[in-house]
Amino acid sequence: MHFSSRVLLFFCVLLCTTSTVDAAFFSPPVEAQQVKQFQELERANVEQKLGRKLTFKERLGLSIVRGKAKRQARRGAKIAAGGSPVDGYAVASLVCGILGLFTLFTAIPALVLGIISLGRFKRDPQYRSGKGMAIAGVVLGGLVLFAVLLIIGIVAATWGRE
Repeated sequence: MHFSSRVLLFFCVLLCTTSTVDAAFFSPPVEAQQVKQFQELERANVEQKLGRKLTFKERLGLSIVRGKAKRQARRGAKIAAGGSPVDGYAVASLVCGILGLFTLFTAIPALVLGIISLGRFKRDPQYRSGKGMAIAGVVLGGLVLFAVLLIIGIVAATWGRE
């Protein structure tokens, strides 16, 4: 990989993975700029700027950068439309936790989904809301699982005495 292609990929990654979101960047007049940015990340345009074909690793890195840029643009559109999106795993965790009170077998999915959601909040807290739902799902799932294990332990302890 040549120095110029490394520099180009570095700046593409840097451009697409910035942690701050500028509200002015996602205003309607800038949509043309976003289209231009996506066109600059097309394989043919990058190859033309470099003056050679991209290697497999470079094509793979470019596709990752394009995906991140598209996701960032979608998140920005959601934020500009009216707030941060609610994490689906958090909602699913809360629903499974509530259902776990009635049907015991959804306690484990509530724990798993809640932990996954909390990990996503830790990595990207700026774009998601619903952390309270994830915590509630983990707590409900944990309580139900603890109660089920406690009941099984009591039944097993009394079963041997008869």
